[in-house]
Amino acid sequence: QESFLGPYLNDEMRVSLEADILEFTMGFLSPPIPFMFGLKTAIEAKDRIEKVIQDMVPKAKKYVSEGNEPRCMLERWAVSIFQTAKEQGIGHNEVLNCNEDDIGRTVLDFLFAAQDATNSALTYAADVLEAHPEVMENMATEVERILGKDSKDIWTKLYAETDNIPYTQKVSNQLLHHKPPVPMIPHLTKKESYFGSHFIPKGAVVIPSLFYAARESGSSIDFLPDREDQDTQFLKCMTFGGGQHKCPGRRYAETQLTVFLALVSTNYRFERIGDRPHQDDFIYFPTLFPSRNEYLVKSIRG
Repeated sequence: QESFLGPYLNDEMRVSLEADILEFTMGFLSPPIPFMFGLKTAIEAKDRIEKVIQDMVPKAKKYVSEGNEPRCMLERWAVSIFQTAKEQGIGHNEVLNCNEDDIGRTVLDFLFAAQDATNSALTYAADVLEAHPEVMENMATEVERILGKDSKDIWTKLYAETDNIPYTQKVSNQLLHHKPPVPMIPHLTKKESYFGSHFIPKGAVVIPSLFYAARESGSSIDFLPDREDQDTQFLKCMTFGGGQHKCPGRRYAETQLTVFLALVSTNYRFERIGDRPHQDDFIYFPTLFPSRNEYLVKSIRG
């Protein structure tokens, strides 16, 4: 929410957006009947979210049109709209696929995808790293060596220094291999094709299992941040998909997870409540979460 809409949010809006995104998410687990059950309330939640975003668009356009520097993704999009309109010699309201409805739907897509996948990645980080305290110590040592202890304004510094904490980046990369947040991504074929010896007709719905592919590729069975054959570009394990439909939020996701790991490793330790189940037991929601995810978070700062 903050990345896309930050300056236009207040506490009440944050709470209502969070509730509506959860309601929208639950619609994916409901029977496919649009006017009954959970799907009906999910559609209503979707409409509310889009309306909130649509109401922000004119404010974002006005802000950047007055020469102010953009503070969030919505304002950066507004800057791009004005630039495109100028290049094409048209009004800013005439730029293709950039009216209030288009922007509302697109930002909703990002909020939905980012929130669910991010929550999954952060929960699995706690699940995996609780069982690997040595990795937490290694990350903390690296981060403190680069930033020093008790660093001020650590969020800003971490975003600027992520390339200088390579071990923490490796941990982030391996977590996204070892526990892909999204289990599958449906696709609709536009033409006849073959996958190996299998014929796929035009118009078929193909649902590749990213979770299974991650296991079969051998790139994610074990959590090994120091492995030498690390698949940094996600070619063996297609956590972010591939081709022209590759997830545009990949860099955002990797950076967010890296910063989270750096902050957590230098300030906290996880202690599991209860036994850890089999590592592949999960909850589908509709991204993946460990089947048991209760932890005690302890500060190491005293």
